[in-house]
Amino acid sequence: MHPSSSQEEIHIESKTTDSINVPLFQNGDVAGYLVTNFIYNIDVSDSTKLSLPPDIFILDEAFHALFSQKIEPNHLEKYQIAGLKDKIKERVNQRLGGPYIKDILIKDFNYIPKREVPQ
Repeated sequence: MHPSSSQEEIHIESKTTDSINVPLFQNGDVAGYLVTNFIYNIDVSDSTKLSLPPDIFILDEAFHALFSQKIEPNHLEKYQIAGLKDKIKERVNQRLGGPYIKDILIKDFNYIPKREVPQ
């Protein structure tokens, strides 16, 4: 069966956010930074309905989620990435007022110790 011509076609596009640097603390001091950015999928027709780009909400939610959790910088493999992606997608869609974000992907997820950050 062919889809009826009255159905709109969905055209998903992928967009990449800027990077964010989230400070990680150990014993009350900044030990380093978690540097991450994301790719998100959105229907092209949905993106034209938004007054603000989803990027700002994705980065805000990601920063809050990462900053508020205890992350072991030397064991990033233990971090529950799937849960982070789901939480960001859910919260961003709530803030945007609909299911605009179809998927969130991790592009980069790296730890940089403070001693390696240029001064």
